[in-house]
Amino acid sequence: MNKDKILKVVKYVTPSIIVTCILLLIYLMKNIYPFGNMTIVQADLFQMFSPFYMHLWDVAHDGASFIYEYNLGTGSNIFGWYILFGGFSPITWLVTLTARENIVNFLSWMLVIRLALIAFTSYLFFNKVYKNASNFWKTIFSVMYALCGYVLIMHPNFIWLDNVMLFPLLILGIKKIIDDKKIWLYVLTLFLNLIICYQIAYMVLFSIISCMIIYLLLKVEKAERKQIAFLLGIGTLLALLLSSFLLVPSLTQALNSDRLTEGNIGDSLDSGNLMYKISFLLLSPIALFGYISLHNYIKKDSKNIICLDLMLLVTGIIQIIFERANMIWHGGSYLSFGFRFGFIPIFVLLNGGIYYFSKYNKEDSSSKIVINKRLIINLILYIAVFIITVLEMFHLIPIINYNIPNTELYEDGFLMLIEINMLIIFAFMIALNMKSKILERILIILIFIASLITFCFCYIGVSPEYRGGKEWSDEGLEIANSLVRDFNLENDNSLYRYRDSERTLNVNYPLITKTPSISSWLHLISRKSKTCL
Repeated sequence: MNKDKILKVVKYVTPSIIVTCILLLIYLMKNIYPFGNMTIVQADLFQMFSPFYMHLWDVAHDGASFIYEYNLGTGSNIFGWYILFGGFSPITWLVTLTARENIVNFLSWMLVIRLALIAFTSYLFFNKVYKNASNFWKTIFSVMYALCGYVLIMHPNFIWLDNVMLFPLLILGIKKIIDDKKIWLYVLTLFLNLIICYQIAYMVLFSIISCMIIYLLLKVEKAERKQIAFLLGIGTLLALLLSSFLLVPSLTQALNSDRLTEGNIGDSLDSGNLMYKISFLLLSPIALFGYISLHNYIKKDSKNIICLDLMLLVTGIIQIIFERANMIWHGGSYLSFGFRFGFIPIFVLLNGGIYYFSKYNKEDSSSKIVINKRLIINLILYIAVFIITVLEMFHLIPIINYNIPNTELYEDGFLMLIEINMLIIFAFMIALNMKSKILERILIILIFIASLITFCFCYIGVSPEYRGGKEWSDEGLEIANSLVRDFNLENDNSLYRYRDSERTLNVNYPLITKTPSISSWLHLISRKSKTCL
């Protein structure tokens, strides 16, 4: 391999390496496996995904069925879970490479793998679309997408990260339709979205339809609109047909389940999570700066900027301000996750930010560092702002990390996030004011890495006492595993159909202990069946 090819490979993998290093540093600092006994397991990663992964392991190693599970409830169809919880994602099956009792720890590596892949696919996108941007900005924005607010806040919903990873490739597929009139990349990526998690794929489709209407009207010549719309429609239909052998049975099960029956629809329609949803955007302050700065050129570049604004409005701002708009995004039902599609507006925000830096931010600064009065004043000011920012970040960490960070945000944490965003943007502006490109980038990297480490520290790895009680702690998994190991429960019928009504172990503990129990994912059982449990 010649030097040019090596350099090209290095450029493509650098964002993934940076993300991996940051995550491993967080693991080390917080005593998370493999550097300690703490795990990243919390919220749905405990209640749903961990037991499901143990069942995957049993399918791969012990011949368990992926269609019907005798141990759950009074016996339950589980095929629908595979498409709902990522059973058809190749990444998910990596859990079968570790020991069953080590799955909870292995999830630390699964998070590293998924986030590294998100950084890689986003670099592919930014490198293809923003050819005028320097590799510095492409790398920065790729890392920012991999560690954006959605990823950090929602990461316990493990499988959604696969859809986040596929999203830049899906948009590249749309670009391929627009530029080359070829649909296959779009068909493939949409097909994968649908079979990995149709919940998120539905919302991705909704956003594509909404944004493409805006794009076609503002950016595409009238003569080409019908052809592009036709190709997009054909590609969407093909992806739906190819995935139908999985989608139809899974959706049939979900639509007949207790989770989606009348009585669970629309029971959380207030706007009480407004600050929580805004925080998704506040974890990307550099992108916010670029997006806001872009509007200085709205007269000069009105079509592109207005197009981005309308996309951000449709995919995010409307849903943030008007909670009831989520009823549309959630297919008519609303079940407490008001911003589960939050990576889409963040991606729009990042595109606006990198567009600014690729087109309007200066790239011709001198590489020499000239010592003068202005440089010294700027450096003193930067150091002062940087120190204040870091000190404020230390205050932010416990406020967020100790208050169930993946499901809520209180006023003090929200105000602290606003303050830190302002400080980061101020420090960023000082760095951009440096006449030396080398010094500018060193200072940008300092504030960027410091902010990423802080935000990761806030959201990744929550001590058991701050997870919202035993229901959301990995303690139940440890107890269930020890019961299986010490009492050989797999061959013991004395616990036949017992229900863990106090949730001492896990609502899905029969998948862990491999013993028949009434405990199960009730929301995926039909409403009629639930009455007998």
